[in-house]
Amino acid sequence: MGGKKYMKIQCIIFDFGGVIGYPHDKERVKTMAELLQMKVEDFEEAYFYHRTAYDEGLINKEEYWQRISGKDLDPVTLEALVTEDFHSWTRINQKVVELIKRLRTTVGHVALLSNINMEAKRYIQEELKLFEMFHSTYCSCDLKLMKPHREIYDYVIHSLQVPAEECVFIDDTKENIAGAKKAGLHGIVFDNYEQLKTALEQYHISV
Repeated sequence: MGGKKYMKIQCIIFDFGGVIGYPHDKERVKTMAELLQMKVEDFEEAYFYHRTAYDEGLINKEEYWQRISGKDLDPVTLEALVTEDFHSWTRINQKVVELIKRLRTTVGHVALLSNINMEAKRYIQEELKLFEMFHSTYCSCDLKLMKPHREIYDYVIHSLQVPAEECVFIDDTKENIAGAKKAGLHGIVFDNYEQLKTALEQYHISV
């Protein structure tokens, strides 16, 4: 048979947001902007500008939302924002979830690598129970490292004790896949479930 030749893949690593969870929910973005009495475009600019520090675990939820709003928030508003925020990223693609569960039986190791803050992590882990389907999980808020920087991929590879060339990383962001490839991993830019299945089959992974 023709085509590229790959070493046997021992580990598949999944991103969360945009892969397991559907893309950012714009309706909840509007709700968060309304809670802060901000224009949606102004809210989104501030939301993403300060996001890296929050997801990297360098600031807590109080400081993150204070930076966005420019003011201290009462506890009720703060918790409403936190709740809307993690729900905005956690509309779950059940087809991908079922695929991950199947991969556990056909691949040696299935892992999660996500840029994520502590509140969203806690919700996914404790309420949705989705961490249970992975052999190992790596979250930016715990590691104080972020995709697409080389250090986070090197950390994961060292932790897994699997050669980088025997790992496939799946993410919806081209920059994150580019970072993974620089660290020696194979990469798939996720678009949809059927595209992912086809891409995995090219690595001779049964799905």
